[in-house]
Amino acid sequence: MERTVTGRENVEAEMNRVEMDKNMFEVYCQLACSEQDICDLFGGVDHNTLDEWCQKTYGMAFEQIYRKKVSPVKLALRKNQLLLSKTSSMMAIFLGKNMLGQSDHPEPPVGENIIRESNEQMLALADLINRPLPVRTIEQLSAGEETKAEAGAKQGTPGAPAGGQKETAAGGQRAPQKGERG
Repeated sequence: MERTVTGRENVEAEMNRVEMDKNMFEVYCQLACSEQDICDLFGGVDHNTLDEWCQKTYGMAFEQIYRKKVSPVKLALRKNQLLLSKTSSMMAIFLGKNMLGQSDHPEPPVGENIIRESNEQMLALADLINRPLPVRTIEQLSAGEETKAEAGAKQGTPGAPAGGQKETAAGGQRAPQKGERG
């Protein structure tokens, strides 16, 4: 009768098969190698094998010891980046964006956005009320007939939008906005 090998026995067999060096493991952590990289560098060991080895060697799971070993490296890198930002504007911009959440295109606060959109909608509605669209029948629309206002707009006659006024999405005119020339 064949004996089945359990996952635990596979891990122990792999740990006996592969020599995992504590100093090399710490070097790999200091280089911020990924867990997969470390497994590959130790001869393609399984993640479970690496975790078991960490438990046996350090008394901690891989994630815990990795965090502990990589923290000083991250701290040194941050320190070097901050020092470099004193002489490199590109590094200062990078750190501002990544550490401080700065942006080249800041979004207005939500409240201002809502107010601006509401004002635009109210202006469009006011234009529709004050200058209703011409009523056309389905036949006129199908035939491509123009209303007097549309024909006047092409010829620059009354009924066409005034020089500085913009048309709304619905085709009506709206008053120039603050900052626009009218």
